[in-house]
Amino acid sequence: GKSAVGQVLASKLRVPFVELDQQIEEAAGLPLSEVFAVHGEAYYRRVEREVLTRVLATPAPMVLATGGSIVNDPTNYGLLRARCQTIWLR
Repeated sequence: GKSAVGQVLASKLRVPFVELDQQIEEAAGLPLSEVFAVHGEAYYRRVEREVLTRVLATPAPMVLATGGSIVNDPTNYGLLRARCQTIWLR
């Protein structure tokens, strides 16, 4: 879904495609499933916020794919909405 559509859109716009979940895994040094299992949701949301803030600080345009659960954290979702045009896929 979002990865395939995001990559096509990024290619058409000639901008980078960034997957937030992949960036979170790199920052945490663990796959997402282990981040949740070992550290819990609060830790995940904190890392998500740190990574999202860093990614959004990049002035260059991009297509950014996020996990659907980003809407569960008002702060993280607010950061996204303040800086990005959001598109929901079903």
